Amino acid sequence: MRALSQDKIIYAGFVFLAILMFFWPIPRTIAVRNIALGLSLLVFGYLFFKYSKFALIDIQKKVFYILVATTFWFYFQAIVVSSETAWALSELMQWASALVCFGLGFFVASVDKRVKIAFFILFSAIFVHVLYVDLYAIKYFVSNNAVFPTKVDGLTEGPDKANYITNWILAFVGVEIYFRAIKNKKIIPVDNFVLAVIFVLIMASSYFETMRFGFIGLIFTFVGFLFLYILEANTISIAKKSAIFTLSLVAFISFLYVGYKSDPRWEQGFKETLYIALDTKNNKAWLGWNKYPRPTLSNGQTVEGSNYLRPAWIKEGAILIAE
Repeated sequence: MRALSQDKIIYAGFVFLAILMFFWPIPRTIAVRNIALGLSLLVFGYLFFKYSKFALIDIQKKVFYILVATTFWFYFQAIVVSSETAWALSELMQWASALVCFGLGFFVASVDKRVKIAFFILFSAIFVHVLYVDLYAIKYFVSNNAVFPTKVDGLTEGPDKANYITNWILAFVGVEIYFRAIKNKKIIPVDNFVLAVIFVLIMASSYFETMRFGFIGLIFTFVGFLFLYILEANTISIAKKSAIFTLSLVAFISFLYVGYKSDPRWEQGFKETLYIALDTKNNKAWLGWNKYPRPTLSNGQTVEGSNYLRPAWIKEGAILIAE
């Protein structure tokens, strides 16, 4: 009876986790998120302190030491160094929330052997968002003379938020593929064909969201996992590794090219805009897009905001840090 009671508590916690992960990216759901987070912490915190015999190993201790030191440093900067202490402390609420969520993840991973179930629940709740983007794109395609949409935001506040989710879950799938290929271990309880379909749907979602920094994130994710695979696959011949690397690279470059052509901002004088953006002394729009005159290209067209602002901010930010 005691074991049954514990099982019920665990599965209730899984439900709260699923609700939390699904609603987290959705705007205007803060009450649902906070309630789900609080209940998840309550359930798994109770299970951890009542049933867990978990002991920290050295690497985990180091992680906790780093977190404590980093937290101390942030709050020291906010209270002692910053001239805007109230603002700095309000911004650090994001760090406090991240620590709370880290603690929840620690509790979930420590209290029970059903960690894989928890992982799959979290994965599924987020994958629903990716699937929604793809289904919306198909509906748009059918309704608009076989034209696919761009800048799809799904259930989030914008395509950038949707793309964060897509890249995050792509990393999940990358880890799964790596473990299956190198370690012969399965974390997500689906077969290889279903995993391949999930991968294709994630890549399609990234295309429909059309975020340039998202594509850059894809590059780092892809290259990282590809090199891990090639370096650790000791049983594969050099010739086969070379073939895998070449085919993967061609496929990935093709995907990036399609993404590049789908985003008109790359065509809007990006190179010329870059030179203008780096001339921060003569062009001041980076200080306030709606306050200062907006620079124009040689053809008289106003520079595209995203192309102009980020390089200018990066340059001025680097100068400020150096000083």
